[in-house]
Amino acid sequence: MLFLSLGSHDQRLLNWKIEGHFENMKNKLLSPLVMRSAGTFLLGVVVGHITGIEGTESGEAEIENRESSERTSIKHRSSVGASASVFGGFASRNPRGWQHAAVKAQDSGDVVESDALLLVLVSEWAKRDAYAALAYAGTVPNRSDLVYEALRQMAKQDPNEALEWLAGGAISVDQKNYFMRAVYAGMASSDPEGALGLLEQMPKGAQRDQLVSLTLNEWAKHDIHAAFDWLETAEMTPQFSQIYQEVMGRYVEQDPEQAAGLVSQMESGDMKLNLASQVATKLADQDVHFALEWLQSLGDLEKKYALLGVMDRWSAGENGDDALNYLLENYRDSNNDELFTVVAMNLSRTSPETLMKSFSSLNEFERVTAAQQLANNLVRSDPERGLQWIGSLESGAAKDQALKSSLAFYQYSNVSHAFGLAETITSPALRQGQMREVMETWMSVNPAAAEQALAISSVLSVDEKEEMMRQVYANHRVNDYVLPAKQ
Repeated sequence: MLFLSLGSHDQRLLNWKIEGHFENMKNKLLSPLVMRSAGTFLLGVVVGHITGIEGTESGEAEIENRESSERTSIKHRSSVGASASVFGGFASRNPRGWQHAAVKAQDSGDVVESDALLLVLVSEWAKRDAYAALAYAGTVPNRSDLVYEALRQMAKQDPNEALEWLAGGAISVDQKNYFMRAVYAGMASSDPEGALGLLEQMPKGAQRDQLVSLTLNEWAKHDIHAAFDWLETAEMTPQFSQIYQEVMGRYVEQDPEQAAGLVSQMESGDMKLNLASQVATKLADQDVHFALEWLQSLGDLEKKYALLGVMDRWSAGENGDDALNYLLENYRDSNNDELFTVVAMNLSRTSPETLMKSFSSLNEFERVTAAQQLANNLVRSDPERGLQWIGSLESGAAKDQALKSSLAFYQYSNVSHAFGLAETITSPALRQGQMREVMETWMSVNPAAAEQALAISSVLSVDEKEEMMRQVYANHRVNDYVLPAKQ
């Protein structure tokens, strides 16, 4: 089974099953050469299957010959993208093959498969004949994403044709705005400076700002400094701050150390707060200790949010125990409760033993938080172990919160067991609230058993039981599940 993540608008997960006569080709299909251009290769398999390049010996030979030819010529084709690989020549031999393949994919009985294949086919088709692909995409019901992709590819090749199509199309205002994004997304990948020049001629407003943001972000992927140069002379608009932050976010991803120097120089404010957190998080991916050193240059508020990002990355990694030790040694006051919550959430998933071993050294807030997170994850990953650990805790707030966390799982998987756990909570208010929640779930599937369990419970008085049943019945709704007659 081959899973491909499609890198285009409205990304979809493509799950193409290689079955039947494709099975004996699997080793060839998964060669390094093919994986380099996986999306187009898959398209070739689909087109070949639909149009007669079958998995026979002759078909395999044809594919193998193309692979061999690809290997010998690849070093001479550095300017040619993945779209020109293995089956790239198919369209020139059979121009009607794309439409035939698309129709076959559209008729597939598997909706998910059909949706994914059509998006790949239309994208590749549009690279060769944008008008034909666009005309076909417009005939597919409820698939405006296909039109978007065909139009995006057209705009990459000839922006004027794409703009003319958009101007002459009989489409609604909402559709026009949507497809305008496709045009500028295509233009941005081939000529971002030209696209921005056209946008400067548009009337000022939210639509222009959104398209500028889209175009500038695309430009920043390939030439971040050119994007900054454009921003330097750009007119200030209500959306300028957001556009700037998006480009800076791209800079943080590309060069976090240089971005850190810029952010350190910024005046305090919401923008610095957001960017400081992004920088610290990215730096922590590379070097936690450098990130910790850098955030000391920040003001108190920026430092707090930047530290949250660092501790999140650190505690989620292979050295999560070091993150916990650092936190407990340096940040134990109530102003940093959020830091412990982040660390506990991560460690409860990645290294629960680390959190359990430190449990006795934690303060009250930390114990309650750790108990909640550990119980929530343990009862799902290893229910028996989770219940054993909860049972080992001393009675009190931490154990009560651990029991509450476990009930969120058990009341839907074993409701009678959940009711028994709820009865063991020591806080009267929390116990009654959790018992009532479990009762409401239980009443919807087996009201007689739920009422019987409540009747024999020893932790509530008669008055408390009557009040609970009154509340449960007040919230209870009868669902009538009707089914059609058998044929």
